[in-house]
Amino acid sequence: MEIDKLVELRDKLVEKKRELEEEIRVLDEVIKILEELIKERSYVRAIDLHKQKEEHVEKPSKPPTEVEVREKARYPLRTITLVRYRDENICYADVYEDRVVINISPRIEMPTSDRLVKYIIREMEKYLEEDLKAQIEGRIPPAERFYFSIDENQEGHLTRIEFIDHGREDRRRDLLGKIRWAINRFISEKGEL
Repeated sequence: MEIDKLVELRDKLVEKKRELEEEIRVLDEVIKILEELIKERSYVRAIDLHKQKEEHVEKPSKPPTEVEVREKARYPLRTITLVRYRDENICYADVYEDRVVINISPRIEMPTSDRLVKYIIREMEKYLEEDLKAQIEGRIPPAERFYFSIDENQEGHLTRIEFIDHGREDRRRDLLGKIRWAINRFISEKGEL
């Protein structure tokens, strides 16, 4: 009789485990869908980002100090050549206090659908996801979150990448290195420009 109760208890636990595993599978699917929605809504085209910034610029109340601050943010702190090809800057980065703008010559004709562009986007999405998690956990405010955008010309070729990193040098070095590698790889695979 005792063995019958043990078998019955085991069967109930196995069934309960199956139900919990199914519930976890459903929760994982919902989380995945939510993460995709967050990614889609976090993606902002560079032109839209620029327009938003222009709308939020306040008029200076004290001309000398606030104008100086605005001017400082308008111009890059430094410009870095990422890729040169035949004595021409094919790709360079303008580094600002809070963001980095990478300009890519349309002459290289790098489609935004190319696997190397998708690689760059995946690498930037890692920081986006990291900051979304930090925001959800309350470690950073939404205004300090990582954002990025890419621009293409009418032919669908990559012309610009912008990411707002709030001056995080570790992220800058990582992403600039990966972008440099991807552009160099694309040029070497393509051959002559």
